[in-house]
Amino acid sequence: MAEPLMRFAEHLRMLRTESDRAALIIAAAMLDELLSELLRSRLVPSASRDDSLFDGPNAPFSSFSARIDTCHRLGLISPVFARGLHIVRRLRNDFAHHVGSATFADPGVSARVAELVRSHRLLDRSPKLMADPKRAPTSVSERFLLTAVMMLTSLGSRDR
Repeated sequence: MAEPLMRFAEHLRMLRTESDRAALIIAAAMLDELLSELLRSRLVPSASRDDSLFDGPNAPFSSFSARIDTCHRLGLISPVFARGLHIVRRLRNDFAHHVGSATFADPGVSARVAELVRSHRLLDRSPKLMADPKRAPTSVSERFLLTAVMMLTSLGSRDR
């Protein structure tokens, strides 16, 4: 199995063991970390252990949003990919900051997931998967997971 395909299967297997809330938050954290690595790979290394661009409350690249926008503006990710990452970020915020339990069944959440799936063309990219009723993702959470793992695999395989 090729390395990206192995990574895809590994991420999907791991995220499927988590609750919906945990899977979404973990997937977002993994995407955020990959953006950080991508940015760091394009910059001259910091002279100190603490990197003032990434570490600390006022660091310009300390937030997921700033990392998405910076990677996009540097041409490291496409506008569509950046938009998808912002959707994941907003979903993460919904799940992380909602005092009650946000779920994929919530209308706002399911609408954002549908937008994410459409923007990353999950249905077009995986026609065999989508045509197989035994394997096709029928739930909103499963569609999110497949799209998020596609994004993780794509971002993780970029040159660093």
